[in-house]
Amino acid sequence: MSGGSVITNEDGGLKRSCGSPSARCKFAVMNPERFFGGIGMPTNIRELIGRDITDAQIEEMAHKASCGGTSTLGNFLPLAKADMIAIYNLARG
Repeated sequence: MSGGSVITNEDGGLKRSCGSPSARCKFAVMNPERFFGGIGMPTNIRELIGRDITDAQIEEMAHKASCGGTSTLGNFLPLAKADMIAIYNLARG
């Protein structure tokens, strides 16, 4: 298929055969939750593990990922422990 718009199904996910590869990629970038949800992929922590997580669990995950707050993750935009906590809170669902 060349060009064309992207068509979504009832649950908001992308129909595989609709739209050009470029249009499908643009849809995925502009609508990541709809795209990933439409292919059955969890879009937040609650969907991933089936329950809510506590503030203490978020703190523990960030503590472990940052080696006790002594290191960052990533190269393009290094994430400090506080950044990780903010991201985990956004991902709660």
